[in-house]
Amino acid sequence: MKATAVILLAAAGFGCGTPSAYVYRPTELVNATAEDGVTVRYHVPRADPRGDVYVMARGITRTGEVGGASPPMLHVEMTVSNRSGEHPWIIDTRDQLLALPHEGQARPTHVKTASAGAPLIGVIPGAIAKVDLYYALAPHLQTAQSISSFEFLWQVSADGKTLAQSVAFGRFRADQTSSTGPVAIRQQ
Repeated sequence: MKATAVILLAAAGFGCGTPSAYVYRPTELVNATAEDGVTVRYHVPRADPRGDVYVMARGITRTGEVGGASPPMLHVEMTVSNRSGEHPWIIDTRDQLLALPHEGQARPTHVKTASAGAPLIGVIPGAIAKVDLYYALAPHLQTAQSISSFEFLWQVSADGKTLAQSVAFGRFRADQTSSTGPVAIRQQ
């Protein structure tokens, strides 16, 4: 049986990589919790948690790596914590997908991480890996005004199993300091 609860999230105005009039916040969470109104936390594996996956949409930004001037990209931050897995967990950056309405899915075009081995990043038991994923945007989508929502589909290989989930994000005004509206939280 699916249980649905609706909560209101309050958050102060947050920046998104570069100053922007908008932020992206989760709009529906499935088997997850919202830590601070903008960060989504998944306990993994769900039945017997041995770690966590955190996802935050940083918004439209530039990496600044192409001669200091790069095209606008959508930036998603993913952090994986392997608290007590039996083996290293694997993040394949090529499997972290962005889905834009009417545009289809895309793989990251740029990845930043302090962890070695990209595109395959190992997270040994007791370790944490942070990965910044940047997605190229078509010219007509290079501003926050043109992207009202998107979905981030993540997956991690943990102890021989592929764990996958998705989170929907919506665009909100950054100057809103009161509740931004309901966020549906569903358990499956």
